[in-house]
Amino acid sequence: MAEALAAWAGLHVENARLYTERSTIASTLQEGLLPAALPELPGVDLAVRYRPVGDENRVGGDFYDVYPVGERCFTAVIGDVSGKGADAAALTALARHTLYAGALRGGDGRENLALLNEALLRRTDGARFCTAVVLDAELDGDGLAVRIADGGHPAPLVLRAGGGVEETAGGGMLIGAVERPALHTEEVRLGPGDLLVAYTDGAVELRGDDPAAGDRLLREQLAALAGAPAATVTAELEAAVVDASGGEPQDDVALLAVGPARG
Repeated sequence: MAEALAAWAGLHVENARLYTERSTIASTLQEGLLPAALPELPGVDLAVRYRPVGDENRVGGDFYDVYPVGERCFTAVIGDVSGKGADAAALTALARHTLYAGALRGGDGRENLALLNEALLRRTDGARFCTAVVLDAELDGDGLAVRIADGGHPAPLVLRAGGGVEETAGGGMLIGAVERPALHTEEVRLGPGDLLVAYTDGAVELRGDDPAAGDRLLREQLAALAGAPAATVTAELEAAVVDASGGEPQDDVALLAVGPARG
């Protein structure tokens, strides 16, 4: 009996060690797939919130990035890859680094999404895909001029300083699904106190029978946060999504808010 008990205890100790090791590897991998910190961008109010769903040994499929591309210009990216785990991690790394490399070579959002589409097709033969929004922004007087390129991703929202919430057109096709996807582009201008908010679908997928409930909640919360800084807006939106989901969202949640810095 003593030998059996010792063997049983040893088995559980080994399982605990393996689980801890696997969780540590997954956590380290996840940290490597996301920016260590947001860049300091003078004149820009910028904040991001990221919440992967599930236990510690799962790697989320949402990604974001922000990088300067000129003295008064920067690019922000947010996206969502298909799948979970190691396959999603590989796709996330490919998406982030391809878009970054394209920006370094001077490509705009539309061109870089097309480049990512080609990279995904070469690597996965159309079996894996992602959605993404690229925001090319330039400081323009006391505001920001933003060019939006959308590849099948939820359309960003514009929160005006006065409390209005405007929808961008969104659209475009999935990245990596077809050889020449239609990509939507448009331009918006953000004045003092305005914010552009981009998000992944985990922010609007709530439990329940009403599929539109998440979209309504997001817009209502945004309208109530008019005039607040980007960090407050993203934090409050995340809290609202978590609360409406009963403490645990159904999918990874990424939120990115950007606008001109307050005087």
